[in-house]
Amino acid sequence: MTEVRPESSPDSIERWDSLGRLVLLVELEQEFGLQLPPEQGERLTSVAAIVAVLEEHEVGITSAQAS
Repeated sequence: MTEVRPESSPDSIERWDSLGRLVLLVELEQEFGLQLPPEQGERLTSVAAIVAVLEEHEVGITSAQAS
């Protein structure tokens, strides 16, 4: 299993391909009750970028959820 860190990205996580990113986007929207515009979905290029997008939507996440 790959350890997920803020710098983790498609380069370091094998299953993080275009389909994986789409699934991630849908899961984030469902989990946090969001509707992310396409330009924000395109920014989901690392764990840190995902956290930044969620922070823009003022979603309260814990460090355990971000890891």
